[in-house]
Amino acid sequence: MPAPTKNAAIRGFSFFLFYYLTLNIALTQTTFKCEDGPFFHRRTVINYMVIENGNISYIETPEMFPLAPIADILGYNTLNNSIYSLDKQGPFNAAVFQHFPDGSFIELFDLDSELENRGVGGGTIRNGTNKMYFHVNDIIQNFTPTEIMVVDVTQQTPIEYIGLTALDSDNFTMTFGLEIDPITGTAYGLSFDEYRIVTIDLETGVVDNVSFPPNPDVKQIGNAKGFFFDNFGNLFLFVDKQFLYHVNKQNGTLNLVATYDGPESVTEDDMCNCTNIPGLQLDIQPNPAYACSDAKFTYRIFHNDIRAQDAVVLRDTLPAGFIFKEVLSNHPGGTVTGLGTNILTVTDISLPAQPTLDSIEVIVAVPADAVGAYENQAFMTGFDSDIVGNSDIVYASDYDATVLVKKDPTPFTVQEFSLGNINDSFVICPDSSLILRPLEFAFGFNYEWENGSTAPEIEVQSPGVYNLTLSNNCESVFVPVQVADGGIEIDLAAAASLPLGDELTLSPVLTSTASDYGYLWTSDELVSTLTCTDCPETSLTPEQNTLVTFTAENEFNCTVAQEVAVNVTTDIYFPTAFSPNNDGINDYFIPLSKNPYEIRAFKIFDRWGNILYEAEDILTNGTGEGWDGRVNGDPADTGVYVWFAEIFAGGKSLSFKGDVTIIE
Repeated sequence: MPAPTKNAAIRGFSFFLFYYLTLNIALTQTTFKCEDGPFFHRRTVINYMVIENGNISYIETPEMFPLAPIADILGYNTLNNSIYSLDKQGPFNAAVFQHFPDGSFIELFDLDSELENRGVGGGTIRNGTNKMYFHVNDIIQNFTPTEIMVVDVTQQTPIEYIGLTALDSDNFTMTFGLEIDPITGTAYGLSFDEYRIVTIDLETGVVDNVSFPPNPDVKQIGNAKGFFFDNFGNLFLFVDKQFLYHVNKQNGTLNLVATYDGPESVTEDDMCNCTNIPGLQLDIQPNPAYACSDAKFTYRIFHNDIRAQDAVVLRDTLPAGFIFKEVLSNHPGGTVTGLGTNILTVTDISLPAQPTLDSIEVIVAVPADAVGAYENQAFMTGFDSDIVGNSDIVYASDYDATVLVKKDPTPFTVQEFSLGNINDSFVICPDSSLILRPLEFAFGFNYEWENGSTAPEIEVQSPGVYNLTLSNNCESVFVPVQVADGGIEIDLAAAASLPLGDELTLSPVLTSTASDYGYLWTSDELVSTLTCTDCPETSLTPEQNTLVTFTAENEFNCTVAQEVAVNVTTDIYFPTAFSPNNDGINDYFIPLSKNPYEIRAFKIFDRWGNILYEAEDILTNGTGEGWDGRVNGDPADTGVYVWFAEIFAGGKSLSFKGDVTIIE
């Protein structure tokens, strides 16, 4: 950490002045109240963003001063409902400010010595704390991010530095945005080079820049200006002062959800959350549900305030005929009434003094005559704090699939149950097990398998018929669940032989209940070039013995494999006799072959072992090459002579020996 340059006296005076000003302003100023959207810096003031029907607008706070800080970093402090900013003006000036809804602000303290010749990236205030987190990078080293700096906005000095270490250190560029999930505490950032969403462990400083893919299409649009969360834990990113993207926290993709078409850019610098208001989501599964069956209603309560609540009330009213049947789980607690009716009430729900996501799961009986389309919305009351207002405020549930549309009812459909909704046909692969689950969703049905199991699914190891009696609140059906054998039989010889230089074609014949296959051919020798590696047949011209493996996979993910041992025989031929009488026919003794090969050594011996002829680096089939039947220029006697040859063929040296007879 850079050493402070101000002396103790100056710091002490600044410390006193800071608290004096803060106290006086706090007594006279109102604070920001949270809504559904974020705050951002535009021109010289802080604005509130409004997002409706895919379009972006804004509400501008009063402007009390002609100039305001640049606001490189904005953060909302839930402890006092104030917005704080870090203003970095040039290489030597940096200060922290506190902002108020009337447009006024005060400078709290400077960070000149801490940020001299250093740049800052995105930042935020962590929910429930006074701590501002922001990227610090080295201006001299091409803005490479080095650490996260943590400043307590109630103090005059940074309290800590978090050194950053990336999983992929060769591609570590993170200069855009920093936001911390108010519920989970996970920090998110954006890599500059690839627009890859990254996560940061604020305890260890480890940056995961590997798990999520890059978003090159978004990068082409322009610079990212800021992250923010809504009160349901959805993460958003603003790009090029115009385009709002929803960040999928599961896979790191960016999806365009809203645009700004106004005359001026919306945001010039950072954005900040204002997510303290409670959130309620209603999820209904299965959707569609079945008449005469059950559905599961899940109420997710997002408690973003840091103040404990102990008198929250949840209410939901269903159409006539629907019945709240059973409470599966009730994590936040509370007294449940209304089971056996269409009106559910949960009173005295307790939520802790920390950001929390809790849920209540209830089984609902769907009547027989309920076929059709519905919408349902639950409501919460009883929250009481400085941020969310008094306990009379009613919070409607939200449908999580519509990310930008807030507090909209959850649609669901009820359809007739029929045998067509049941999956009664499965395929099993040899030497494997299979899970039989005839219905994707188990709610609302009773299961009775022939083996006595009452679970919605069973595990089997072999083909056959597995009988099931399936019943709901109105009827029972008998379902013979068929499990077919998905194995593949293969007809392909396990061995093959061919002369060196010849081509071998392998054409396996497959037999199974499937009609579609995937193929893979491999060889253990690079010299065995396969004409196709993903075709039903392949050819190769091996230069030496090799092992070829064929693998087929059908549409049921069943596989079969066959190895083929390919034996390569040489085509080299040695004549047993020749007649060196200069008649132009069979005058030379030399190895013959279908294809020419290099003869590295060729020797002729008499019966006593004397070398009569020796040659190197010639070719088989060579015209005018080889032994001409002479010894020291004189014709050799007729009779038998011994020979030795070393020939390079098939990628290796081969040794041969034998005898040849000279005839007249």
